[in-house]
Formats: sequence, C-alpha cells, structure tokens
Amino acid sequence: MSVAKVLIVHNNATEAARLAARLGDLGYMASAVSSGHRASRVSAAMGPDVAVVDLGLEGEPCGVEVAQQLGQFDVPVIYLTDDTEGELLQGAEATRPYGYVLKTIDARQLHLSIKTALAMHQEARWRRTRESRLYGTINDLQRRTRIMDTILNSTRDGIVAVDGDGRILFANSPAEGIVGPVEDIRPGELDDSSGRQKKYGLFQLDKKTYLPTDQSPLVSALKGKAIVDKEVFVRNDRRPEGAHVNVTSRTLWSDDRADIEGAIVFLRDVTREKEAEAELQRTVGELREQAQLLEAVFESMDAGVIVLSSQGKLLLSNARSVQMMGGGLEVERTDEWSRNHGTFYPDRHLGIGPSYFMANPGEL
Repeated sequence: MSVAKVLIVHNNATEAARLAARLGDLGYMASAVSSGHRASRVSAAMGPDVAVVDLGLEGEPCGVEVAQQLGQFDVPVIYLTDDTEGELLQGAEATRPYGYVLKTIDARQLHLSIKTALAMHQEARWRRTRESRLYGTINDLQRRTRIMDTILNSTRDGIVAVDGDGRILFANSPAEGIVGPVEDIRPGELDDSSGRQKKYGLFQLDKKTYLPTDQSPLVSALKGKAIVDKEVFVRNDRRPEGAHVNVTSRTLWSDDRADIEGAIVFLRDVTREKEAEAELQRTVGELREQAQLLEAVFESMDAGVIVLSSQGKLLLSNARSVQMMGGGLEVERTDEWSRNHGTFYPDRHLGIGPSYFMANPGEL
C-alpha cells in the first residue's frame, strides 16, 4: 500500500511543522504550510491524499476557501478548530469536511481521524464510480428504449406484452389503432349500462359469435400454447364497423422454462387484404360469367370459326367449324388439314392449306 500524503495548513508555522514531523513518524508523507496561497502551490505539486486545514486560517484565502479549492481536486479535508471559531462552522459545512479535530489534539488522535477520512473518501470514490457506471447504464438503456419505442411504434404490426398475470406491460400505437384501448384485447366488453346488444370485443369469423376466453390467443399464450396466424374479427367503439385481424402469440418463459413470465401478442390488420381478395373473387366470378356467355354465343354461331396462332397452331374453334371440317381439328400441325379434310380451290382439285389463308387473308 502506498504512503498517504498529508498537507497541513496551519496559522502557526511551528505547530504545523511539529504535526508534520509527528505524522511522518506515523508513516505519512506530510508537508506543512502556514498560508492559503502556499497551500495551493504545494497542493498542486504534491497531490495530497488528505488535507488538515486550520479553520481559523488568517489572510486570503481563508480556511474555508482553501478547503473549497482543495475540494475541486477531490482532496478530502479535516478542519483544525477551537472554541473561538464557532461562527465559522456554518460556512465550513458547505465544504463537506471529513471531520473536525481540536487544535490541541494529540497527533495519534489526528492519525485516527486521517485514517477515517481516507477510508470514507475511498468509499465515496467507489460509490461515485458505481453511480457513474449506473447512470451510464441508465442513459444507455433509456437511449435503447427510445430507439426501440420508435421502431415498435413505426411498425405495421400491433404489439402487446403482458406479464404472467395478464397485466399490460407494453402496447404500441398500432395495437391501439387495431383493437382500440388495449384492455379490449380480452374477450369481454359485453354491454353498457343502457343494455344495448353486445357488439364489441373479439369475434369468430362469422362476426357475431364471441371468441371463447379459452380460445383467446393471449390466454393461450399465458397457458404455454403459442398461436400462429389465427384470424379473428375485432369490433370496438373506435372501429364499430370491425376489422379482420391476424393474431400470433408467443409465450415468455423463464430462463429454465419452468415458469411463464408473460406473453407477447402480434396483431396485423388484414381488412384491406380481405377486401381486396373479395373484390378479386368478385371480378373473377364476373369474368367467368362473361366468358361462359361469350362461349355460348360462340358455340351457337351458324358460321364455322377457326382461330390459329401465328405459327399455324389451332387456338380455338366452334362446333360449327368442327361439323364443317368433319372433326379432327385437334391435330397440332394444321398444314395437314388439306390432306386430311380435303380443303380445295373452287376447281376442287388443288388443296388449300391454312398457311395460304394466313398469307392471303384478303381472299378469305
């Protein structure tokens, strides 16, 4: 352990030197001065571990001012005092001294006071270091919390976290946008004091039947059963028209998975997707009806109609064309039609292939 350095600031130079010598005998590295100005210079040079300052120090700076200056360099101060300096004690308290010692005190008793001051100061340093680290951790957590809060409130999904007893720990703004006040997540909001028909809460997809409590994604997660992509219908006073919501829940287990510490529920409003899907199905249905109508008209035409691709492949033909051609229109190479079906020029001798008609559409 290093030798503690002690600075003695005393009005009486002789007494200061005596105390320094006695403390030297006790194992300290002691220096003595008799004025505040010299105290500052010596302190800067030696870097004392503790200072013993005469509270009644005369001149400028006075004893309290010297203690204040030393306090800026984190040097603990013990005041030397006597009965005539009572009025100075109030000002001395503001410097937070580590003790008071009578000027007539024995060096050994001063030694005990110095030991106590050094121990208290070391403990104070450790405490300040711990506090600084804790404040640093707090600031870091607060910064992370702000970042996470921004992220979680910017996502499309509603997120709700509860503890093991179902108490809400966190709910982001999208969650309240989907289900209203977070307490509406529980199946329940049955009827109000007017006795009107129940219409708010979580429903099955028929939009009328309440979701049983034991089927609630939140309740299931708190029982240790995760739910993935369960669709429910939600209606509340903010959204009386209701919304389709896709729900996923996760159980929060303890480290050893022995206890359930809570649950997280993810909510996604899929109302627009459902509406778009329904609109698409309606469009498909309408197009199918139109196609069936056009096909019926096409098949009822008295004229035979054959549609070919640019490569000469058959794309479409109606019943009349099949009747006129005598069947066999399913062949892939329509160049064979002339041979198979007897397609001729008006002289009834030279066959005409489909390629001719594609090359000479004006003659059709």
